[in-house]
Amino acid sequence: MATGPTIRTEAAKDQGSTREHSESLVPPLRIVDPHHHFFAPSLNPALHATLSSAGIRGDHLPSDHARDFSTSTGLEVVASVHVEALPDNAVDEVLLVEALASESAPETYGEANRASFVRAVVASCDLSAPDAAARLEALMAASPTRLRGVRWITNFAGALEPGEAAIVSRATWPRVAKDFSTDPDFEFGLGLLPRLGLSFDLQANPRQLPRWARVIARHPGLVVVLDHLGHPRGLGQGDAEHDAAELAAWRHGMTALAALPNVNVKLSMLGYAVPGWWADEGKEALVKGLVLETVERFGSERCMFASNWPVDSADGLVSAARLFSSYRTWVQDDPGMGPADQDLLFCGTAARVYRLGLDGCCW
Repeated sequence: MATGPTIRTEAAKDQGSTREHSESLVPPLRIVDPHHHFFAPSLNPALHATLSSAGIRGDHLPSDHARDFSTSTGLEVVASVHVEALPDNAVDEVLLVEALASESAPETYGEANRASFVRAVVASCDLSAPDAAARLEALMAASPTRLRGVRWITNFAGALEPGEAAIVSRATWPRVAKDFSTDPDFEFGLGLLPRLGLSFDLQANPRQLPRWARVIARHPGLVVVLDHLGHPRGLGQGDAEHDAAELAAWRHGMTALAALPNVNVKLSMLGYAVPGWWADEGKEALVKGLVLETVERFGSERCMFASNWPVDSADGLVSAARLFSSYRTWVQDDPGMGPADQDLLFCGTAARVYRLGLDGCCW
């Protein structure tokens, strides 16, 4: 999720820069999207109060998602994974997604908001809570067939000072009042996940990654998915000193995690790493390099392209087709990546990690 974004409507997109234009992938691309969100603060403000406080404005429901990922754009979503979006009640969010993915959407949202493409759910759960085990059981009861894992955002760059805003002022996120990578209670909660058949989506800052690597090394049976490229922040904005320090920390942390075979990576949230990458050739080259470096470090069998939609659209990215067109161009330009690697990056790795029951879905 990005820095204080406003989710833009189609009308708002039409008023964007001259670089924004309709794009369609040729040939069409079949994908598994392992990271996207639904939310509707206007319809359910109590469920999305924290999300709204983080600067997320506007609704995004399956009808919006279908528009952005329609076959007319050249994208075919074979299956997807819905990932928590800072809900104020984790079970209620899961029940909403379950309802949207069922045969009939809730009357409040309408039949147009069916999300039958959602095959898996990653729910919100504070694993440091004293009742973490009970919370996990409640989530499993709410989603007995789709729940695959949990996420609790852990980005912490120091406590927020008076007047500071989460994410915007520093890389400390809402609901993160301490560094969970050093919290024994959180690690105890992590230990509950393998026996329940659940994975953990890890979102953390680059400087936290070595500590997380030490924690994860003690839990070899835990499937971990590192979100958003390891979360480097604000690169390519003209501050060479910041870029050098951020990239050094990122590479150190990513190397530590890559040594653990149970860690996988989502290649996503590029606008947080390099704001405006889609509108500048130099910035695009920078973010492309980060993506390909990550694939080289972890292997295509542990990497997956993801949309982080609609949050990634808040950076001004014109369309999901533009995003996936870039993904495909980058890997096709790399002589070391053949069709098998592309199948893993666009479908296979996500299908394996989230146990979607798909085989050879892209090619």
